[in-house]
Amino acid sequence: MRIRPLAALAAGAALALSISPAGAAAPSGTPVTIGAILSISGPFAPLGEPERNALQVAERDINATGGIAGHPLKIVIMDDEGKPDVSSQLATQLVSQHVIGIIGGTLTANTQAAYRVAEAAQVPEIFMTPTAQLWETKRGIAPYLFQSVPRNELETEKLSLFAKNRLGAKKIAVLYDENPYGQIGHKLLAARAKQDGLSVVAEEQYPTTASDLTPQLLKVQQSGADTVFLWGASEAPAIAARQIRQLKLKVHIVGATGILSQNFIRVAGPDAEGVYSDTDLNTTSPDAVEEHFIGAYRNEFKTPPNNFASFAWDAAHLFQFAAQANGGKLDGPSIVKAWETMRPYHGTTAFFKFTDKDHNGIAIDSLHMTEVKSGAWAVIKE
Repeated sequence: MRIRPLAALAAGAALALSISPAGAAAPSGTPVTIGAILSISGPFAPLGEPERNALQVAERDINATGGIAGHPLKIVIMDDEGKPDVSSQLATQLVSQHVIGIIGGTLTANTQAAYRVAEAAQVPEIFMTPTAQLWETKRGIAPYLFQSVPRNELETEKLSLFAKNRLGAKKIAVLYDENPYGQIGHKLLAARAKQDGLSVVAEEQYPTTASDLTPQLLKVQQSGADTVFLWGASEAPAIAARQIRQLKLKVHIVGATGILSQNFIRVAGPDAEGVYSDTDLNTTSPDAVEEHFIGAYRNEFKTPPNNFASFAWDAAHLFQFAAQANGGKLDGPSIVKAWETMRPYHGTTAFFKFTDKDHNGIAIDSLHMTEVKSGAWAVIKE
């Protein structure tokens, strides 16, 4: 079984904690409800759809391994259409239904909107974007907000060093979405690249729904960049990749995890070949925990899961883990305490080790680089 290096010493205990015993008693009694607020429709549906799919499979998996504190689990999945105001409204509905937790959002602004409601009700929320600033605020740690995704700072370090050491990059350009995800990622990537000795020669913003990035790419062409980073999650990065090839720019293309989907390959077509990104779920050489998830997802949807599906799967199972760790207590403060005092949990995305000061708990060795080869994402041996 492949073991992530940093977590090797804890692997045995963590694996035991990541999969409930096959002989666990069947859950019974009143169902325990978790709410999920995802962007299943709208421009970010390529992220929200696999998250929804993974939660459907996770519900069955959790119920097959004892449920939540011996009770059957019901995950109520709602679509915020990519709109923060809708996220807030849905969070209010879920709190009124007495959910023990919320999974979501798919997007940074939507997570923030839902969390205002969740925190007031002391309902734990696990979100699925890399923006750690949502819980690591200027006012301190957001007490009920946790993250099932590697934080932006880990991703920018991984991507910058890959570009420098593997691709030989010297001058980079950053194309980034105007939304919070793009703006924060751009800022951190530019700072990290400079720290690694790379020159940032172009920084170009685009609208989330952009269908033509020629003006931005012409500036990139004039800048002399040898590597272009794409930081976004709508279809715009795929359009950018296609137009980079059309303009015959001789550059490497490296994208944030927001591009890591089959939809990117579908939109970019043959021009997706050779594009790099980072992944947490290793579908090329999975370990036992990843293989279990990949098999369950593939059996249901006839396609392998991606990163976004992995984030949601782990979020659901972290609630099961909390109930196992704290003796079945399902109130918000007890779930939070279970996470903040946890032993390492072996998920499909990473080994998680939350603390009261770290609501992410993921190390950089959980990240892998991947490349589009023959129309599919393939993990690169490093």
